[in-house]
Amino acid sequence: MTDLMKAPEVAAIFGVNIATINRWCIEGKIPAVRHGHHWYMQRANVEAMFVPTNVAG
Repeated sequence: MTDLMKAPEVAAIFGVNIATINRWCIEGKIPAVRHGHHWYMQRANVEAMFVPTNVAG
């Protein structure tokens, strides 16, 4: 199992379009490397973007 993720995987997690993930990579919002036409992100960096929320019920 690898700890690298492609943009479509990350887009599915965040519920956004792949173009949004590509833009975040270009803007440096997600640390990523580009190889050919694909962006690769480390799973730990993606997981670090999740902000815990407190849902009052």
